[in-house]
Amino acid sequence: MNLRVAAITIAFLLTITAFSPAPAEENHDQQQPGGIWQSRELPAEKPEEHTSDFIILDSGGSGGSFNKGDIRFALHDVHFWNRNIGWTCGYGGVFKTIDGGITWSRIMPRGSWMQIEMTGAQEIWLLEGIHPGGIGKVHLLHSTDDGKTWDEVCSDTFSHYWDMKFCPHDYWLLDSNYAWHSENGLDWQQTSFDGIRFKPYKISIPGDICAENGYIIYMLGTKDKMRCLMKSDDSGQSWMEIEGIFKVNANFRHELYFATSKLGWIGAEDGKVWRTENGGFSWNECPLPRENYVTALWFDQLGRGYAGVFNSKMTERQSALFATPDGGRNWSVALTGAKQISSFYSLAPHLLWGVGNVPDYVRNDLILIRKRTH
Repeated sequence: MNLRVAAITIAFLLTITAFSPAPAEENHDQQQPGGIWQSRELPAEKPEEHTSDFIILDSGGSGGSFNKGDIRFALHDVHFWNRNIGWTCGYGGVFKTIDGGITWSRIMPRGSWMQIEMTGAQEIWLLEGIHPGGIGKVHLLHSTDDGKTWDEVCSDTFSHYWDMKFCPHDYWLLDSNYAWHSENGLDWQQTSFDGIRFKPYKISIPGDICAENGYIIYMLGTKDKMRCLMKSDDSGQSWMEIEGIFKVNANFRHELYFATSKLGWIGAEDGKVWRTENGGFSWNECPLPRENYVTALWFDQLGRGYAGVFNSKMTERQSALFATPDGGRNWSVALTGAKQISSFYSLAPHLLWGVGNVPDYVRNDLILIRKRTH
């Protein structure tokens, strides 16, 4: 009898042992995944190892997916009249700030708002370009009462919406076929470029010095399907082609920025950036650490600056903005994650704003305010 009880007891203990879970083995090498979205593995986010130069905000929209709420999409351009009053525009609408960019109020509804300029605290110029462009699809709007009312200027005149730069008594608008010039913003004429078949799409006016007969202007565009840089020393009365520019195919629309009449940069595809220190007659390559096309450039007169790059692949978050202390000889990461910068505007090295978008599953616009150092 005792032997039978002992056998049953041993069998019971063996059964419990067989169905008991084994103790978990520690694996100190195991990495946590970045997450799963719709059965697709996402890369793990790496913590930023730097302190951002910027306050990162948006224009204050609300809502979420399926276009619910006040969705505010990508911003394309930004302009400030002083450290408090500024305007920005993009697909999500046109917005105004009176506190330096911390808060924004909507002025215009959603639309194809591409460029914005200010020639007074309450005088705004707004360029609308309906893709893919063409006569009748590009509208220049003008307001003199802080955006309460708008008038269209020279309707059925402009064919595209690449760039514009408004200075006192000198207004420039580039539509990829022509450079349009006006002394008052109301009456516009085409620029001839002294007979050169040049199609411009980027303009930069350094403004550090005035030449003998006016100020210096640079325009980047194409000539015979190749990259071409034009320069004027007399406010656009005459032009010369800068022969020192690198000859590359013109399929890509490059970025252009001159901080002084001599010191300038061009941003291109594959993270390529070129710098000139002699007004464009020779160029040195100063590539970014990331090989993606450049979306925005800004530099001060000492060569300190930023370069934004394309960063819209939602499953491949990488660096979005690079900083340089020496004109592009050395670069470091300034911003990472779901950000893409489209444009910068500066009143001084410590008064710099940027705009763009958050290319995420729930889209939003992006406002950058550089932290003041003095």
